[in-house]
Amino acid sequence: CAAMGRFIDKKGFDDLLAAFARLPAEIGGRPLHLMMIGDGPMMATLRASATDLTRVHFTGWLQQPLPVIATADVFICPSRVEALGNVVLEAWSQGVAVVCTETAGGTELIHSGDTGLLCPARDVPRLAAAVERVLSDADLRAGLAGNGLHHYRHRYGERRTVEATLAFYRRLLGSVPAVRQRH
Repeated sequence: CAAMGRFIDKKGFDDLLAAFARLPAEIGGRPLHLMMIGDGPMMATLRASATDLTRVHFTGWLQQPLPVIATADVFICPSRVEALGNVVLEAWSQGVAVVCTETAGGTELIHSGDTGLLCPARDVPRLAAAVERVLSDADLRAGLAGNGLHHYRHRYGERRTVEATLAFYRRLLGSVPAVRQRH
């Protein structure tokens, strides 16, 4: 498992650690670990609340976090408040299944059951259950990962973003009145 962000209250990483503590040490015969990518004012508190530091790994800020995310079976966004959810896009770009809380960004991006799983923010038992469900069901995990990657490429990928930006500038230029030159 992987999660990434600034370690502040609204990002819900304490909820994630509480949910992770509810999960078994192994699922499907595979050991369960959590990579916490990031840093922030709550780092010491989060480290202290991690019940098993042999299974929870704090990486600090990484210049290139995507290779770490790509190694995960599931990416978790436990935010209490999330306006957009860039981390969801980053996980999708790596073909990783996503579990996210029902924030403005999460519900805008994710079609629950198709491109990820959504669960209520601050609901530790439901977050744990959603993560366990994805990890226990290889077909679900593959479907969420594949659908998320497809959705990312067709709606948020580099080509789509460049096309949308160019269309925006064309609209702006089209709305500017022609400037008359004096002779």
